[in-house]
Amino acid sequence: MPDSLGILARQVGPVRHASADLVLNQSGVFMFERLSDLDPTVQDMLRDLMQDDYQLLLQTFLQDTDRRLCQLHDNLHRHNWEGFRQAAHSFKGSCSNMGALALRQACEQAEDAARNADPVAAAQVCALLDRLSLRIRPQLACRY
Repeated sequence: MPDSLGILARQVGPVRHASADLVLNQSGVFMFERLSDLDPTVQDMLRDLMQDDYQLLLQTFLQDTDRRLCQLHDNLHRHNWEGFRQAAHSFKGSCSNMGALALRQACEQAEDAARNADPVAAAQVCALLDRLSLRIRPQLACRY
């Protein structure tokens, strides 16, 4: 990506891309402006498949989310980029399986930050993951 786009985004704020609902954030990364938190089709399929165990699946996902967030923050603090990438990758798989779309996308950004050993981007994406995980909890609770 041309460096001028990243500079522009830092100077004037988000820049919209004409070909989708994409926004260039201040880190110079294009991302969906507002990706749905949950894919209702995936949630319905999981509820049908798991039936009585659906609640257990949701609880397990939320516990795993807490564990992965702790791993990400710990690896960020230690600048352990491979550990950070692995935790983000594992979390991305869980989010994908649950249809947690916005969390999944943020995990991809975390993997990119780890590959680039970028502590600023990694800290920003950790904060984003924290916010998204808090935002998704009541939505999952409504699905019990």
